[in-house]
Formats: sequence, C-alpha cells, structure tokens
Amino acid sequence: MLLYGNTLKKQERLKKKQLIDQIYREGDKIFDYPFLVRWIIADLPTKYPAQVLIGVSGKRIKKAVQRNKIKRRMREAYRTQKHIIYPLLDKNDQQMAIAINYVGKKMPEYSDVEQKIIILLQRLANRYEKS
Repeated sequence: MLLYGNTLKKQERLKKKQLIDQIYREGDKIFDYPFLVRWIIADLPTKYPAQVLIGVSGKRIKKAVQRNKIKRRMREAYRTQKHIIYPLLDKNDQQMAIAINYVGKKMPEYSDVEQKIIILLQRLANRYEKS
C-alpha cells in the first residue's frame, strides 16, 4: 500500500473529456442531497488510485463566487477524507474515476459538506467492496 498523504495533486483531478463522458453515460450513482456522486472503475493515466471531478451547476448557483466557494469546500472535504476509499483501491490494484456534483440551491456550511462527503465516500467504499 502506498501512502499518498493529505494532498490533492494535479494527477488526482479528472480532466479527460472521454472519461468524464463515460462516467456520466455508464457510471453508477450515489445520491445524498445535496450531492450526486457518479463513479466507474477505469484505467487512469496516473499512479493514484482515484481521480475526482468536482462540479457545481451554474443553473442552480448563479454567482460564480458562490460556486467557487462551494467547490473549494468540496475539494477540501474530499482531500481530507480520501483515505476512506484509497486503501480499498490499492488493495485490489484498481483505479476509480469519481465525479462529485453539488445539486443544492443554497450555500452549505463546510461542516455539512464534510459530513456528507464522509457519508458518500463510505457508501462508495461499501458499493465498491460488494462489486
């Protein structure tokens, strides 16, 4: 098992358009308001077990300043809690592409975001172990 630290490096961010499209077409979903998580098992061009995409809809949150703040909070929560999913992927020598979307209509507090991200990553880990 590799130790990845408590960072979110550039290689851990999902950028490939083909992979993003595949997640939204074929990926499994986990919903827990105000977050929707989609994920697939994929071969990623990186040494990290997972790549993540963080998204906030401009249709629901009109102001870019608020969208960016929500994304920062989501990235921080994921960065500090990714240890929930990484060991499982390392153990099975697999990689996962994850898209986390915020679908709420108001600005969440960081503590709420962190609690929901923890719950979603635990549910994701349980689903992954079952498959």
